[in-house]
Amino acid sequence: MNTLTWNQTIKDGQTIVSSGGLFELGFFTPKNSTNRYVGIWYHKIRPQGVVWVANREYPVKDSRGLLKIGEDGNLVVLDGSEKAIWSTDSSFISTRTTAVLMDSGNLVLREENSKNNSEIILWQSFDHPTDAFLPGMKLRISTKSKNRFLTSWKNSSDPAVGTISFGTTGSNSDQLWLWRSSVSYWNGTLNDSQFEKISENDTNNFFFSKIGNGDEAYITYFSTQNLTRLVLDVNGLLSLLVWRTGFWWRVWYLPKPLCTFESCGPYSSCSFNGAYYLVGVNSGNDYRTDGPCACITNFEPVSQEAWELGDFSGGCKRKTPLQCGKEEDGFYPLKNVKAVVPTSAFEAATAESCRTECLSRCSCNAYAYTNGSSAGIISCLIWDGSLRVFTGETKIDPSDIFVRIDASEIVTNRRLCQNCGIHAIPYPLSTGPNCGDPAYRNFKCDDSTGYLTFNALDSSYAVNKIIPEMRTIVIKWDSWNFDSCYAKNNNSDIQLNPSLPFHMTSNNTIFMFNCPSPLRSSGTDCNSSSLCPMIMLDKMQCFSSMRTCCSYIAGKSSSTLHRIGVLNTGCEFYASVHNDLIRLPASDWSYGVEIGWESPLEPFCNLPKDCEDWPHSACMPERSGTGNRKCICISSFRWDPLVGYCTKERSWTRRSLSVIIPVTTIVGLLFLGTISRWWRGKMFKENGRIADKFRGNGKEELDVPFFDFRSIAAATENFSDSNKLGQGGFGPVYKGKLSGGQEIAVKRLSRTSGQGLEEFKTEIILIAKLQHRNLVRLLGCCIQGDEMLLLYEYMPKKSLDYFLFDQNHRKFLDWEKRFTIIVGIARGLLYLHQDSRLRIIHRDLKTSNILLDDEFNPKISDFGMARIFGGNQTQANTNRVVGTYGYMSPEYALDGLFSTKSDVFSFGVVLLEIVTGKKTTSFYHSENSFSLLGYAWRLWSESKGSELIDPLLVNEARSDVKDVIKCIHLGLLCVQEDATDRPSMASIVTMLTSETMDLVTPKKPAFFIRESLLTQSSSSGPDNCSKNELTASMLEGR
Repeated sequence: MNTLTWNQTIKDGQTIVSSGGLFELGFFTPKNSTNRYVGIWYHKIRPQGVVWVANREYPVKDSRGLLKIGEDGNLVVLDGSEKAIWSTDSSFISTRTTAVLMDSGNLVLREENSKNNSEIILWQSFDHPTDAFLPGMKLRISTKSKNRFLTSWKNSSDPAVGTISFGTTGSNSDQLWLWRSSVSYWNGTLNDSQFEKISENDTNNFFFSKIGNGDEAYITYFSTQNLTRLVLDVNGLLSLLVWRTGFWWRVWYLPKPLCTFESCGPYSSCSFNGAYYLVGVNSGNDYRTDGPCACITNFEPVSQEAWELGDFSGGCKRKTPLQCGKEEDGFYPLKNVKAVVPTSAFEAATAESCRTECLSRCSCNAYAYTNGSSAGIISCLIWDGSLRVFTGETKIDPSDIFVRIDASEIVTNRRLCQNCGIHAIPYPLSTGPNCGDPAYRNFKCDDSTGYLTFNALDSSYAVNKIIPEMRTIVIKWDSWNFDSCYAKNNNSDIQLNPSLPFHMTSNNTIFMFNCPSPLRSSGTDCNSSSLCPMIMLDKMQCFSSMRTCCSYIAGKSSSTLHRIGVLNTGCEFYASVHNDLIRLPASDWSYGVEIGWESPLEPFCNLPKDCEDWPHSACMPERSGTGNRKCICISSFRWDPLVGYCTKERSWTRRSLSVIIPVTTIVGLLFLGTISRWWRGKMFKENGRIADKFRGNGKEELDVPFFDFRSIAAATENFSDSNKLGQGGFGPVYKGKLSGGQEIAVKRLSRTSGQGLEEFKTEIILIAKLQHRNLVRLLGCCIQGDEMLLLYEYMPKKSLDYFLFDQNHRKFLDWEKRFTIIVGIARGLLYLHQDSRLRIIHRDLKTSNILLDDEFNPKISDFGMARIFGGNQTQANTNRVVGTYGYMSPEYALDGLFSTKSDVFSFGVVLLEIVTGKKTTSFYHSENSFSLLGYAWRLWSESKGSELIDPLLVNEARSDVKDVIKCIHLGLLCVQEDATDRPSMASIVTMLTSETMDLVTPKKPAFFIRESLLTQSSSSGPDNCSKNELTASMLEGR
């Protein structure tokens, strides 16, 4: 159905679909939001790509919203109290109106006249666009009325009108503009139906044209691609997105890298440095960024959440607020930057006069000085308001600007190099002979531009980022950008001097192209399931033929610690991509190389004066007895390699001991006097030590917040039964609400659980390092006494088995939702197996471990049994088989062997459960003693695959029967007995999202027939599965 008549309503959960099945209209919820909006999106394309939003400023707060035609003939959105919050507001009143969703994506409200069989269009969504420009849509140009503009979302979670807009002014109908708020930052001219600033390759994809002239003219476009849309995102990009191979690919964008004062907010700087870092996730309106914007040193984002969503307009704030008048503040120099017009200016005799004037005014935030009008005079510039700086091209001359900071922020290391543009140079990095550590003098600052470069053996490279806490830099890599191909040069490998303290990190994936086939090089991945096809598809114009592409991870072997590239393999050219980005479409990858540096040691010295630059140190013989002398920290101080000087040591002093000794004596007496509580005290101390150990691991392992037990108890109403969500192998799960209003799910380790500290720690370590939309998010943990708890984001729809195996709830899972769940689980597993920083085997995938959010998007949970594989490791074995009966692969259940293909088997079982609506264990009491796998194989081999479909889906699935049968086919491929016959998760995702791929014929699956009742079948009993309890046999299909 593609129409809505006056006597019909669209309730939340209901939709209408255009006649050709291209677009869908209904209620939706953006990512990381609970609000409901009426919108239009592409039908059957996941993730959801929203192209239009009705009530973008007035969300529905619950799931009781309605869309209907009101009494006056207008479309109207009603909230749960049936209050109208949005309307088409057409002035033409009629009771014969109908809303129709067209295959163009246009929602049309029209009046139908049965007498003369005519139609009058009263309103259409194409006249009221939001952030998407679809083929056939018209942007109106008029000198007499307001033009139609595209306007960005406020952020990826809020479709309200944002700060970015696109359109025409009316005064010049041949000019198209991009604005941030009211300030333009790009414009282009239409010339012979094309933008003047669009490259020749781009014009082959789509065509702009101008229709009409004078006061009523329109800009429209059409595309040679099947599914395309121009999207104006929250970062200020107008991007052409094309749907192919299961992703939205960005094939063109505006504007090209350019910084203006409006690009970033106050106290942040825009510096593309020739590189483009804006990165879009393949989910329609959802964009993230690695940022053209960065806070200047000693400042942090005003809203970290807004920055993560790509909204930099709020800018940055001081980490430490100024305390004017209490203590003299300091100044932090920004070298060679441009700034907005200062608040005031005056002439003075010395630069110190400028500094003194700024300190005397509490409102002064920064100052600078330049040459004055005559010799011996300088001009002082004062900024009382917010400071905006950048390093891009402008007519403004660069200068050194001194930003006011609190006295506590002043760095005392006299060997610290001066800033280079927006880059703060941390110790030990050196840009010259008088700063930093001489061993790290690989950097050069161009004082005229403020650009920082890193000198490698082969060449010099622009520095895009410095991350002091990680001891890494990211250098720009010029060989390939979005608009061009590589310079094909076999000798362009990046080489570092092995004798210097720099190395390639393992956070770089290197792709080598046009390699000889076969390529015999250890550590390289040349399989068709690798990431190579993604990057080759994105840059097809760079390849004369689809020759061999291989990839490897830098830093994994000694040969790639100091050199990356084609490495004498015979491949023609290469690219380097940050590992954190490889889960995104290749068109959104940024190209660069991450280089790490070793922690600096104490500097060498000969005379006492050599240590003057390192306070609290003295020139003394090295402790190792080598005869060398170093600046060794004096008593009560220790060497801090991160800051490069001696810092106060937190040691026990006599004064503290005078307090501790009597306190310890009292505690000892109390302990002896309360021997009855000895065991509990011992356990509390032991677990406290474990907690301290966990906290001590810090970023190396447990980078998650620790919560106080009392706050969690309060959030869950003291773990009341009314808050209990369920019971798992780990223990009970409770719903809670933190003091700030955030809803959480709390897993409490049961004392009788088969899982223990190792599983608890494993789950924290893994989930803390994994970030994917189809993995549950860990918010924190608590270890106090004998209590161990995990805090997760709350999933309002509970788990998949709650809906799938309940007769009353299963009706809410239509085929579209089930297919979305299948694809989401597959993408989550692909991330675990291939795309994350680690290679993870889940080992306990089942329907109860798949949680559902408000829109039934799946999130994999319960990582207590998971295992991490090394870079080249493909399988492992164990004597302790853990998991859940019915979901374990035969090689794992019988021989303890597990690999990524073990998870593939479990995924196949879950897939068949989703299609059939039946539990894998529901057949064990049947006459034939078939498992679900045996039942599915029998019907499949008898060409009765359609009989497997859940009866609730039979009528609905008729139009999608090919997709349903394909899922059954794929499920049987996943549960084949031989692990080598099962497809990889990369292949599975491709099969699910491809319309044309042919699937191979499945072989007979492995069937487990229970010989005796198991006392437990969940992961709560990790040791209860043994070879004696499970047998594998092959059942012949009839």
